[in-house]
Amino acid sequence: NSEAVANYFNNGNACFVLPNMIHCSHFNVGPAPSAAYLTVGMLSSNLPKKGLLDFVRLAQWCLDNEVATKFKLFGPDNEHIQDLHSNSNWPANLMCCGYVEDPSLALAALDVVVNLSHVKETFGRSVLEAMAASRCVIVYDWGALPELVKPGCGFIVPFKDINAVAACLVQLTANRALLLKTASAAKKHVEQHYGQTTFTE
Repeated sequence: NSEAVANYFNNGNACFVLPNMIHCSHFNVGPAPSAAYLTVGMLSSNLPKKGLLDFVRLAQWCLDNEVATKFKLFGPDNEHIQDLHSNSNWPANLMCCGYVEDPSLALAALDVVVNLSHVKETFGRSVLEAMAASRCVIVYDWGALPELVKPGCGFIVPFKDINAVAACLVQLTANRALLLKTASAAKKHVEQHYGQTTFTE
């Protein structure tokens, strides 16, 4: 479902890449909140390998540096979440929202979606869904994610570089026009390359 996977198998010579399809209409969730504080979210299994600690560090960095952001984490309230709470390592600007069966409900509450996974994603379904919902995305340059996030459709930063992610958020809080332009381009890109019409024509 991606060039990253194809290259894993015989350098892609014996593979045909067929990316995931998405029903874009399901992700027409309305305009992003875009209040005084940008709402930054991650949809995750809340495991360390999926970037949980990176997300917590990002929230703490923005809190310490007075960046106008709030953070929402969607995923199970597991032992890793509980350990962070019990050790007082939970930033005041970060809300744990629990698991949601329908990701569109989570995306409706967000301005920016990040994927900070340490695992090489084979596709990046949650990123595709965020883009379909006209949400700005920030991802690591890792796995198949750079295949989804083309120039102008989101932000790609070096792997595990929290400061680079934070710099993107600083820029977006100061430039809402860039936020809206990037989110709009993301939605258009998804409709053109991953939407149902593309696969049926």
